[in-house]
Amino acid sequence: MEFKLDDDYFIKRINESVASYPWPPSRMKQCLDVGGNVGAFSLLVSEYCDQVISFEPYKPNYDFMNNKIKELGITNIITYNKALHSTHNIDLTMTVLNEGTDSKDISTTKHSHGKTVKLGNTKTFGVSNLMEQYSEIDYMKVDCEGCEYDILMNQDLSKVKILVLEIHGGYIGNDKTTELLDYLKSQFHNYNVRELNEFYVFTSSHFSTKEGGTMLMDDDGMIQGHP
Repeated sequence: MEFKLDDDYFIKRINESVASYPWPPSRMKQCLDVGGNVGAFSLLVSEYCDQVISFEPYKPNYDFMNNKIKELGITNIITYNKALHSTHNIDLTMTVLNEGTDSKDISTTKHSHGKTVKLGNTKTFGVSNLMEQYSEIDYMKVDCEGCEYDILMNQDLSKVKILVLEIHGGYIGNDKTTELLDYLKSQFHNYNVRELNEFYVFTSSHFSTKEGGTMLMDDDGMIQGHP
């Protein structure tokens, strides 16, 4: 199976990212994009972050993202052609549902229903290895078609200040969805949790504006200082 990757597709992903994600009001040090696809979110959030780390396992997506980064002259995005995973340096098979999908729907997690097409293998990069490498993650976006359970469940997320997460129940099922949300709420027990545009947003109590106070989202999706 081949996917059409061109500027029209890229602009569509840009518009979706602008409409869907909360954006920080001030510059951050480190941002993490899990499920980079063709780079729309990574490129947009690079305006807010000193450094962006982007993981995309599917090579055509990865190559398109890197070409777009070079074309636009952006120098603060580090890309990995790997899947973030609980286990470091293993092989995972990438699949996609065989109908009604495009390159943003590729997964390394078995779908709970529907026929899938195999797209080859990818290597993994361990979550714990990543957390050891970086002192803190100011903004972590996770949209990876079912890998969210493996990446986040039972992981130490104390370095993460903002977690923006899309949960894919069609991949992980209702039980794991409930289990993951309960775990994240226990990890972020002093944090604000809201659901916006199908994304769950977890915000740590130690992430504050210069004036003090926890960072919250307003109704327009912008993360704002709140006293």
